[in-house]
Amino acid sequence: MAGHHAAVIGELDELIALHPLREQLYERRMLALYRAGRQAEALKAFDQLRGQLRDELGVDPGEPLQQLQRQVLTHDPALDVHPAAATDRSDAGVKPSPPLVIDSEPGSDRHPRRRPRYRQQRWVIGSCAVVVAAAAAATTAVVVSQTPRSSLRTLPPNSVGMIDADGSLHDAVAVGQSPDGIVYGFNSLWVANSEDGTVQRVNPHTREVVQTIPVGASPTAVAVAGNDVWVVNSAAGTVSKIDPVDNTVASTVSVGGLPTAIAAGPSGVWVANSGDDTVQRIDPATGTVGAAFDVGDGPDGLVVDAHSVWVANGRDRTLSRLDPDTGQQQPGSPVVGVGAGPKGLALTPSAVWVASEASLSVTRFDVTTGLMTQVHVGDGPHAIVSAAAKIWVSDEYAGTITEIDPASNNRVLHNYATGSSPRGLAVVDSSHNRWSKKSGTSGMPISVFGSNDHAGYDRVTHYVAQVLRELGYRPVVREGPPPPDVRTLQAIGNPRNRIQVGVADGWAADYPSPSTFFDDLFTCHSIGQDNNNPSNRSLYCNRTVDGRIAEAEAAESADPTRARTLWTEIDHRVADDAPIVPTFNGQDTTLVSSRVGNYENTPLDLPPLDQIWVQ
Repeated sequence: MAGHHAAVIGELDELIALHPLREQLYERRMLALYRAGRQAEALKAFDQLRGQLRDELGVDPGEPLQQLQRQVLTHDPALDVHPAAATDRSDAGVKPSPPLVIDSEPGSDRHPRRRPRYRQQRWVIGSCAVVVAAAAAATTAVVVSQTPRSSLRTLPPNSVGMIDADGSLHDAVAVGQSPDGIVYGFNSLWVANSEDGTVQRVNPHTREVVQTIPVGASPTAVAVAGNDVWVVNSAAGTVSKIDPVDNTVASTVSVGGLPTAIAAGPSGVWVANSGDDTVQRIDPATGTVGAAFDVGDGPDGLVVDAHSVWVANGRDRTLSRLDPDTGQQQPGSPVVGVGAGPKGLALTPSAVWVASEASLSVTRFDVTTGLMTQVHVGDGPHAIVSAAAKIWVSDEYAGTITEIDPASNNRVLHNYATGSSPRGLAVVDSSHNRWSKKSGTSGMPISVFGSNDHAGYDRVTHYVAQVLRELGYRPVVREGPPPPDVRTLQAIGNPRNRIQVGVADGWAADYPSPSTFFDDLFTCHSIGQDNNNPSNRSLYCNRTVDGRIAEAEAAESADPTRARTLWTEIDHRVADDAPIVPTFNGQDTTLVSSRVGNYENTPLDLPPLDQIWVQ
């Protein structure tokens, strides 16, 4: 029976990711962990939920969950799989669990769609990282991962999920209506929801939607270039640029008719306009839209490398290779025919891979030799990516993900069922959050406090939260009044508030001596000295450092050389402990009349007025 409970734990993990505050799910998970012989993990699960409820809602778990915790602590026999015959479960305080009900979209259909009979006028994206769609507005996105996790039987509708190299599905995250584009960048997944007119930023490691960003009508594809995220708004004929620092639309530009695909590379951002049969380049630095270049009939897919722009022309069944400098067909590279309805494109070092929806095939085009190889896959191949030395294809109408091995003569290794109609694929790099996983702190909630001035500090606050999410944590942001209001400083410096990260106004020494700030900012006795303006906001307290500071202060007059050595040691120790992390250096600008001379700026206060002359 322990093996059965271990299998249930994985499914409960996925459900908790979708419903992180449902106590009933935690109750069942704790019980499964206990019956699998993992008492310590069951108690840890209770502590994690209790901390999350306190931080986010200010409440404790309900009595049933608290009762279960007490029973786990005491090894109550009532929790055993087969309790003694004389034991009455109701007397033991264990109530039978009601049926578990998970909300789903009304009218959604989890089964793959059937192929429509007429598809010539369907303009859908086919770039290297595209979203996946299913019937009845029930869409899912699939991400290729190389990190084994517990498995889901199917991916829910309107969600983003991951598929491992062994075909297991996991980490499903509910998103908006009809996601139609997906890309990985800035340690996040960016999902375009075509019916909602939004883009959602998803943290694939904490499995949460970080931000929902309104864009244009029918966003259908998304790409990452430079320091921004670019989104195609198909019905609006525009492209929106999203700033990933503050998660807002920085600008929107008009492009050609019915833009459906977008891709980025060294030459810039490229957009395919299926209604105009053209492609256009956008300068990622300035946002300037270039001239429209004619391509084949119905450009539905794009992929860009260092020397070429590859275009899949859906209605004339061809693959074009453009020179990014001229926008014309590459000399010596004629337009080649591929399967019917090409959409998805992917690059490997020596080949371009084309997913052709209508012909149920993937074509491998060898860039060096010009040879073409066709591989039959499931019904409706839509998106295609390269990951872990394999090719992955989403078969929209078969409801499967096909895995192809280029090293074994392009053999199809597996067809993995998703329980939905997959469309887009992306590849996630999870190496950056390995330290939080290794430390066992991944998923831990962290309280972040800052000001709501909307003039700089709020951006720093949300940037810090973003970094914590990317590292695998769950930041809870709270905001107070902006400087010079001292209430924010008081809140950060008050130990009772349990603030773990505070973003506040900086500090500058009024005299260039270490003793003027180490003693005020980084000693144990400076904690709580002045509740109206706490100087030790980080609550840093290290008795060894306190002793060194006292030695350095005593040596300043008697032995200045030793004092400097001690201050250097103290500086290195405090910097290593990092109780305070500088995020930016402020710069003041003073406007003066042309009649003013001998003006000198100081970083702390007003300029020395006695030095200024006026004509």
